[in-house]
Amino acid sequence: MQQDMRAALLRQLRAHRPADHREGAALVEIVDLLDTHPEPFSRATFVPGHVTASALLVDAGAERVGLIWHVKLGLRLQPGGHVEPGDASVHGAALRELLEETGLAHYDVEPLGDLPIDVDVHDIPARPGEARHRHYDVRYGFRARRSVTPEGVQWVTLDDIAEPNLWRAARKVVRLGRAVAV
Repeated sequence: MQQDMRAALLRQLRAHRPADHREGAALVEIVDLLDTHPEPFSRATFVPGHVTASALLVDAGAERVGLIWHVKLGLRLQPGGHVEPGDASVHGAALRELLEETGLAHYDVEPLGDLPIDVDVHDIPARPGEARHRHYDVRYGFRARRSVTPEGVQWVTLDDIAEPNLWRAARKVVRLGRAVAV
């Protein structure tokens, strides 16, 4: 299963076109990890790190992006997390994380395709029992099917997002959400 997931993700990433040089560098790093590391999805892989899955959620009107408070990092971020052994794909992991972290049900969201919309690599600080490592984050787009505000989700506009890599991904999901709505 892991080999199939690796091969499918590599195909998707090799077809992905980065929006800027930062995303391009992240894409190269993620492909390299998938090409060279024996267990790129294992959260026990701290050197150099492991693949994670994120969900960029746009509201039903494709105007705002849903962010949640990440307690461990002390930041408002998109839902996401580790790829679990039972996940059939990284896209499936992103959807699972979205539903777990927002309390939304499957019928509340629709995927905006099954291809990654953005990639990012970022450092995760050390904590008790966990060494400093990197997350090789693959991001997918989703849209809320109706006007909902799940507990813990804050709807923000692009103007409210200061972090450049998150803004880039949020801009992509807003554009994709608008294109699909037409």
